[in-house]
Amino acid sequence: TVVLCAYVAEFQPRIVRKHARAIAVAALRVSMLLMAQLAGTSSSPLYFFGVAPTILVAMILAIAYDQRFAMGVATLHAVLVTVALSQSLGFFVILFCGVMTCCYLLDDIRTRSKLIEVGGAGALAMMGATAAVGLISMDPFAYVGKSCLYTGAAGLAAGFAVLGILPFIEKAFRITTSMKLLELADASHPLLRRLSEEAAGTYNHSLQVATISEA
Repeated sequence: TVVLCAYVAEFQPRIVRKHARAIAVAALRVSMLLMAQLAGTSSSPLYFFGVAPTILVAMILAIAYDQRFAMGVATLHAVLVTVALSQSLGFFVILFCGVMTCCYLLDDIRTRSKLIEVGGAGALAMMGATAAVGLISMDPFAYVGKSCLYTGAAGLAAGFAVLGILPFIEKAFRITTSMKLLELADASHPLLRRLSEEAAGTYNHSLQVATISEA
């Protein structure tokens, strides 16, 4: 917890200054840790309900802030989940592979399919890590195969979950993603249509300035 607080203060000082952001980050991590802990105390498949919450944390923080911050916080979250569930280092390696893959690929969101693609890539990475850990541990092939299916499903489920709650993420963390900007820039928006009809010069000038700014 001390390391996490120092990491947040160093790389995201605005979270320290704005209590609403701090509460949102804390609520996200506590809820996902609780979900993973509940999975460990029930008969639910551990390689699904124990993995998916950590991938959710990684993807949400990568969208809300940046990749480096998401990697650090999600990795520390993976450590806590591994300890809370009394799992081995192999379980942490699986989580770590999923976190790194999702954070590395989730640089910019311009289409909704990007989230599914990132979740799929994370699923493949975790399936590979699960297979490697299982083979090193000399687990039965049937058990390894079932675990790979669960971790793959966890990665895909995380992608679909983030896709569904993306508007709530934007509101909770007060961010505007590239996909949201594309939706706002839709030429069929009533306000933009009115601007093009009643102030054509201003409309064209705004488009030119926007193009220059983007470049």
